[in-house]
Amino acid sequence: MIVTDILFYIFASLAIISALVLVLGNNPVNSVIAMIFTFIFTAAVWIILQQVYLALLLIVVYVGAVLVMFLFVVFMLDLHVEKEGRVGRFFYALAAVIVCAIFATIISYAVTHVFAGASMQGGVGGLKIIGSTMFNDNNLYVFELIDFILLAAMTAAVTLTLRPKRKDNKSVNPSKQVKVRAKDRLTMVKIPSNKEGAKDGQ
Repeated sequence: MIVTDILFYIFASLAIISALVLVLGNNPVNSVIAMIFTFIFTAAVWIILQQVYLALLLIVVYVGAVLVMFLFVVFMLDLHVEKEGRVGRFFYALAAVIVCAIFATIISYAVTHVFAGASMQGGVGGLKIIGSTMFNDNNLYVFELIDFILLAAMTAAVTLTLRPKRKDNKSVNPSKQVKVRAKDRLTMVKIPSNKEGAKDGQ
């Protein structure tokens, strides 16, 4: 067994363990962090399989953008984690055993039947092959059209935020808010009661 095979099994095992922590965890912050590690270990497996483009895409798009946003949202929310009883822990442990058994069965079947005698073809997911396929003469105009569509969407989003100043527009002036004093915000008005109004009517 060569070094790449050892690294493959190590990163694959770590990805499975972090995925189990993601599913079985009670704390949402720990679950998001476990998902980040799952994607990182999966990207390492893809790099070992010489799929560099997919690995970089997974790290940049999901880990660098989506999961960081998820983690920020989870930190902003006020989540109260309730303690699980013994029954809940038992079902979690039973689910973990079942999932591990299923994964072990799938991996053993894949190693003995699917990957037996199969040779790894390097360069299938390389940047050179993907770039030459995507940016050839047939797909170049499609990418140019997509660029114009994205530019139009970005221009429309910026235009919607720029509202012209009108008299009926409601806006806030921070400098005026800072200068306002407490006594200027509240005015005490004395309203006559019903008895006083009745006496005035008589």
